[in-house]
Amino acid sequence: MGNSASSLPYAIGAEVDGQYREVRGGWALHEGSQKSNGTAVTVFQAHKPALGGKLEPALAHFSRCRTMMHPHILKVLATLDTDHPDGSTTSTSTGKMTGDILIVTEHAMPLRTWLQQQASRSSSSGNHQADELAWGLSNVIEAVHFLHTTAQLAHGNVCVDAIYVTRAGDYKLADFRLATPMPLSQHFVQWNSECCPQNYQSPERLNRDWNAINGAAIHTMDSYSLGILIKEVYSLAGMGGVPDKLQKAVQRLQTANIKMRPRVGPLLKCPIFQNPYSTLQEFLNGIATKTSDEKLVFYQSLHHDTKFSLLHKGLATQKLWPALLQTIAPGGGTSSVASPSAVTLQDSQRREVMAVLPVLFQIMEEFLVQDQEEFRKLVTPVIELFFAISDRGIRGALLTKVPLLEKHLTPAKINSAVFEPMCSGFLDSAAQLRELTLKSTIVLVPHLSPANLEKLVRYLVRLQGDAESSIRTNTVIFIGKIASHLSDTSRQRLILPAFTRAMKDPFTPCRLAALRAVLLCRVYFGPKDVAAKVLPCVVPHLMDSVQEVRKEAFAVVDEFMIVLRAESQTMALQEESNPQPQQQKQQVPNDPQQQNGYSTFQGTTQQQSQQQAAPSSGNYLSGFSSWAASAITSSAKANDSNVSHPTHNAMGPGGNSSMSSLSQQPQQASSLSTRPLNNTASMTTTTVTSTQTSMASMTMGHQAPMMGMSNMNSGGDDSGGWSDDEDDIALEEAEDPFANIGKGNNSGMAKSHLLNHGGTTTNSHNLLDPFSSSAFDAKPAKSIRGLSTGKKLVLPSTSKVTKSTTATTTTKKLSLAERKAQRTAAAPVKKLTTQEDLTDGWDDF
Repeated sequence: MGNSASSLPYAIGAEVDGQYREVRGGWALHEGSQKSNGTAVTVFQAHKPALGGKLEPALAHFSRCRTMMHPHILKVLATLDTDHPDGSTTSTSTGKMTGDILIVTEHAMPLRTWLQQQASRSSSSGNHQADELAWGLSNVIEAVHFLHTTAQLAHGNVCVDAIYVTRAGDYKLADFRLATPMPLSQHFVQWNSECCPQNYQSPERLNRDWNAINGAAIHTMDSYSLGILIKEVYSLAGMGGVPDKLQKAVQRLQTANIKMRPRVGPLLKCPIFQNPYSTLQEFLNGIATKTSDEKLVFYQSLHHDTKFSLLHKGLATQKLWPALLQTIAPGGGTSSVASPSAVTLQDSQRREVMAVLPVLFQIMEEFLVQDQEEFRKLVTPVIELFFAISDRGIRGALLTKVPLLEKHLTPAKINSAVFEPMCSGFLDSAAQLRELTLKSTIVLVPHLSPANLEKLVRYLVRLQGDAESSIRTNTVIFIGKIASHLSDTSRQRLILPAFTRAMKDPFTPCRLAALRAVLLCRVYFGPKDVAAKVLPCVVPHLMDSVQEVRKEAFAVVDEFMIVLRAESQTMALQEESNPQPQQQKQQVPNDPQQQNGYSTFQGTTQQQSQQQAAPSSGNYLSGFSSWAASAITSSAKANDSNVSHPTHNAMGPGGNSSMSSLSQQPQQASSLSTRPLNNTASMTTTTVTSTQTSMASMTMGHQAPMMGMSNMNSGGDDSGGWSDDEDDIALEEAEDPFANIGKGNNSGMAKSHLLNHGGTTTNSHNLLDPFSSSAFDAKPAKSIRGLSTGKKLVLPSTSKVTKSTTATTTTKKLSLAERKAQRTAAAPVKKLTTQEDLTDGWDDF
């Protein structure tokens, strides 16, 4: 080919129709493309040494084709003689003859190949095929007529192999190897028999009667060849011969009398060339000269199926599509269309654009969806242009076709050319456009970038507060459908608040949509979120005023309850497989840590635990009662006070530790006295006067198994176990510290009787009426621990005591030194022997 071939702005591809190379005079036909934009072209290439004796006709065509310009003559884009890359004149007599000659033309295929493809088409399109053939023949007639009248040349080689067909269905005349003026040139006389097929030669050419030809009109040779061409075209297309309307004209063209052959121009008046397809082609060829009204009528007429059915893919994409773009951007083309800022629509132009849009999308749907690459090449710049036009009518028409664009555009173009421009529709003042923008965006979501998804989320939040109820409803539906495409952060931030907000909407379909969306997005809610966040929002709608909403709410609750039950069972299985060591719970009155700072009771020693059958809380209470009783008895003896023994109602064998009928009355102070009685720990309470330290004892009994208390043998420790630590006893002023002893304890200790201030016995029948079957014998305990005379002991209270209506006597608060002096003056503490047992539970305190 030569090194200079690379200088062409076209890439040369593979050879096609190689079997017809000799018929074309040694020219090889190649597919090619423009390097800058990939536009398809056809490249004719001939190697000079391989042409041999056909080199001179090839060079004649190489020189002539560059000067021929007509709509129906094959358009030459570039030529190159590698031996003369500067473009100097090429001849066989001068210069080198070792390189290649190349001719780059518009993309076309040989007529013979095209006719074979037409013959393989279905019979249902037979009428259209006939119209297409008629249109093609009219193109050849016009081209030949142009040569005869304008160029004053005889083609000399009108045949099937000299004609090419473009993708738009136009026939193009080529092969000017024998083109000659009149009289005939020597070149024609020399190469006539070599270049023109014998069946296309008129009788005078076969007889080499050059004088007759020179004496006749310039059209005579070509008229005869045209008649032969018409017959062969219909034959190769499988149409069964020349149509009746054209047969008489063909016979006249093939007459042997050279003077009787008609000119080719008037043949165009034949009715066969007047058909809807030809009319469509003619209008498209001259659309640049049409008025706006004519264009508008034409575009609107294309909506009808009968007229649009005339289009084929080549015509729609190669001729109609560029014409439509010219309407949008006058003087356009791809470069102009790619610049949306250059588009300014006037009122008249807007009407044309509105008429063009349906045709454009119809072409996309009918012809471009099969070819992804061509779709992107043609549609992408157009979409960018249309979305740049700020017209609601145009924008609405575009939004209805977004699903078509989504299937064939690349994700990058969807984000930049479609989504970003259409976002302005979310903020448009027209509610219809906002809603249409929302509905159209849903198909784009899978292709959006993370940044655009976040941008979309912000618009959705805004639309939830839209004034139009239908937009709010569609927004909830939209969120439910796109939840799977959102990031975890965006999903957690958007879906539940959006659904919660929609459930409160007064518009019934919006609430209904929210409940259905919650059910649709249930996989994104964990069990804890369902229980804590989702169900509290759904449950109120079980009583919604609309039955359909209630029904949907029950469906949501039922679905989530299944989830929660399954999760609960899973948790139970996990707890069984991983058991936690049970901590030994020690029961104390209320919270020991809150009782004046005392430490928590730690239980009895191992030896005491073996002797006691009841829990440690029984030791605590029985020990506490024993100590309190000894203190009260000792104080009573020291002061020689009168003690009144109240009458008690005993609790029967079936007595319950919970005494709901017992009413507590306000008292000033109280004290306890206990003694073991037939494995029963009895506790009594009495009221104490405010001015004296004498106290009356009151028994309150309960069965030991129910109270968790065991028999206790008190020793001789008169100090009650409190002398070891001088800070263990808090001497302070308090109100009724014994009124609520045992309250709140799970051991079930019965509440004590409340007596009046003067030591008088209260009406036990009123206090313990349900438990008045018998009475307790309040005898002294086996071992009594006393306090020194005049010493007042205040024990920690388990709860706040109700103030008595009786006036209380204020006791002077003793200092630490005075407390030590009082304990020194107290009776000596008797040490326990090994046989004696102190099980009051306070030794470890």
